[in-house]
Amino acid sequence: MSNDKYIRKKINIKTHKRYDPRIGKKVNVQSYKRDQNFRVYKQIGMNQAREFFEKRSPLQKKIDLKLEANMMFALPNQLWLRNPNMIDIWGIDGYKPPIVEVLPENPFPYQIVRFRNDIWVANENGEFTSPETDLQDIEAYQKPKKPKVKGYSFEKFDSKEKQEEFEKFTNKNAIWNNKITMQYKEWLEQDYQLQKLADKLNPKKTSMKLHELMEFYSNLKISDKKLKRAMFKLYNDKYAQNISSYTKDFQDFYDRRYYDILESKIKAEVNRIKALNKDSKKSKDSKRHYYSKSSINFRLPTIRKMLTSKNYMSISDSEVENMLSAYPKWENQDIVDELIEQYDRGELIDSDIVDLDEMGLRDLEHYEAMKDYYSKKEKDQYLDYLAQKELEDEYREQYPEKYAKLKDSEIETFMDSIHNLPSTSMEV
Repeated sequence: MSNDKYIRKKINIKTHKRYDPRIGKKVNVQSYKRDQNFRVYKQIGMNQAREFFEKRSPLQKKIDLKLEANMMFALPNQLWLRNPNMIDIWGIDGYKPPIVEVLPENPFPYQIVRFRNDIWVANENGEFTSPETDLQDIEAYQKPKKPKVKGYSFEKFDSKEKQEEFEKFTNKNAIWNNKITMQYKEWLEQDYQLQKLADKLNPKKTSMKLHELMEFYSNLKISDKKLKRAMFKLYNDKYAQNISSYTKDFQDFYDRRYYDILESKIKAEVNRIKALNKDSKKSKDSKRHYYSKSSINFRLPTIRKMLTSKNYMSISDSEVENMLSAYPKWENQDIVDELIEQYDRGELIDSDIVDLDEMGLRDLEHYEAMKDYYSKKEKDQYLDYLAQKELEDEYREQYPEKYAKLKDSEIETFMDSIHNLPSTSMEV
């Protein structure tokens, strides 16, 4: 459309499989970033947007103001004109930004969302940079380009060590003909900004809370090269080692240990807050219920697993239930230890297990009662065997060659069946 334009932004392509015609099968494709065209709708003036809204019928305006749309913009555009019921403009037909659990990766320019109780507004390039603090006068909202301000004194930040560091990392001269080179000035300004970033990432120096720091670190939009330099400064500041190159320990710190440190600190803080807010009465009530007689069915599976891990599977559930009923306030480990001790002394008798002598007696009685049946069955089987053998001998005398081939085939089939058996079935 004539009123629309496109901007190219990178999107994340997840790991997937695709068919490769060169080898004739599917291959794995690792995740990567791909440029994608995103449509940007033309902006319109606030006065034009208000006139459009006022021309709508009273019922349409009432419904539009009552419903909360899933998308909101700080400035009106052509997309809102096409779908006024599905999209809101801040200050015209909506005042509550949609709540999101995760910031959209590729928002529209000037799109508004509420994320973690903060209002975020995308800039003209469709990127969320930082939460807004004041959106009272949204009619004139336009993210101004921040002027490039040097927040440091060049002479104060310059030093002989910085010059040596610049020459080492860039292989360029910091001083040429007794004058400071422009490359060194730009590098020093960038180095200062990276030092500020390193201080911001330092949990001891930053003003951000731990979860905010982790969110800030995860959403950093900076090249790997610059981030590595900033983390290098943070590493030297944190461990006070003043290393001069990227060591193996620093690489581990850069790859994962810094994030793990933040995560462990957050978990420790969560546990500390839970301990402070712990309700002692509820804890006592839950503990009392856990050790009450009504919790036998709840504790039984746990004790059964503990006994199984110690190879005491023969202790019956009834013995466990009796022990829990007798000592409901004992810990699970104490119950298990007592059961094992009694079992080793021979004091536990499992009524579910039949005594060996009793089993032998039952087998003997069964055999005596069925003796005639078994003897007749054996005799019938023997007669069948003799009849089969007589037929086989006649066949061998009449057709010796066919009989030999038949026997060879049976032997081969038998050997194949042995080779196909699992290894465990061949063990003696």
